[in-house]
Amino acid sequence: FALFFAACIIDFGHEGTNNDFHVRTKSPLATLYANQSVLERHHVGAILELMLLPRYNIFDGMPADTRREVVDIVLALVLSTDMAVHEQFVQKFRQRMQEGSDFSSTADQVLAAQIIFKSADYAFCARPQDIYVQWASRLQQEFRSQGEREAAAGITVSDFMDEEASKKLALQARMQLTIINVASIPLFSLLTEYLPQLRITGEYTSMNRNHWANAESQGM
Repeated sequence: FALFFAACIIDFGHEGTNNDFHVRTKSPLATLYANQSVLERHHVGAILELMLLPRYNIFDGMPADTRREVVDIVLALVLSTDMAVHEQFVQKFRQRMQEGSDFSSTADQVLAAQIIFKSADYAFCARPQDIYVQWASRLQQEFRSQGEREAAAGITVSDFMDEEASKKLALQARMQLTIINVASIPLFSLLTEYLPQLRITGEYTSMNRNHWANAESQGM
């Protein structure tokens, strides 16, 4: 249930900027959450605040201890999607696999759920190419929008978010390759070790990496 609920509310209240933007602009959210996993904490906090209204409280009637457990797991799942802690989770999960864990303990089950949840967060990289290209285009639009806001705020425009990146396919390809090589490949490789039946995620991701590598080499 916690996995399903977290998947429903992830990115609730997201305005199309990343944590770095909030920290560098000293936004109210960054102040509220002390610059730590700003957006991830906001998504969970905002939905829990909304659920104070009886008509949105899907936890109504749930025992208090069960509710606390669900909220704790949901928070753990959403916080795991912060890119700042991505490598930490991948390494921790790999270590538990190497130690021969049967993932029967509560802590290991939550860790496994976090890896699955993170994989869903990067699932666009494991889509068929025609679908992935559409996701990449929307992501580039979001990056460009943040770049414009950064320029208006008088701060350095982030990599891949300037006007040049929005116009050159080679730079867009480099951005996608960064996402795939740094986040997606390590994550899906680990996931398919744990769940071999999901190896198609790695296969599609590899095909998409080849697509973007070819686009970058064309220098367009």
